[in-house]
Amino acid sequence: MNGMVGMSDKVTTAAVLERLEVTDKAEVEMGQLAQQNGTARAQEYGRMVDQDHAAASIQVEELAQRKGVTLSNPPKDRMAQNAMKALHESHGRLAKLHGQDFDKAFAKAMFDDHRNDMDHLDSWRDAVGDKDVRALIDQMLPVLQRHLSAAKQLGQPAAQGRTP
Repeated sequence: MNGMVGMSDKVTTAAVLERLEVTDKAEVEMGQLAQQNGTARAQEYGRMVDQDHAAASIQVEELAQRKGVTLSNPPKDRMAQNAMKALHESHGRLAKLHGQDFDKAFAKAMFDDHRNDMDHLDSWRDAVGDKDVRALIDQMLPVLQRHLSAAKQLGQPAAQGRTP
């Protein structure tokens, strides 16, 4: 999420797993909000984000368990804490919107969030030594790219008229 800070925070297996868990749970919440407040287009995008990040969250939790990492709530990692704070702020702003107003703000938030998340995952992948965490990140990046592309499309005006 937008509240994540730079690489000055230590990149450990536990920290990355905690950051991934916070990010996935945040995206699930945002996807659910879209299903409540958005138009059909945002609802469809929200379902995809909700399902994909819920599945990723399970993978993160399973890997954390295999690695003996406890995912704290609230998180111990400062970057994860900042991400959680940013989620609550963004969620609060978006929860007040409905319909087209929601869609526009939501599409921008999702585009920005997924672009930032991809940047962070790239840097964490390079910095963390754990091959299993790296493999999980490699698996997540194409999904985030798909979400980023779909968020960009969601931000475009809907096609009008008949289709050929």
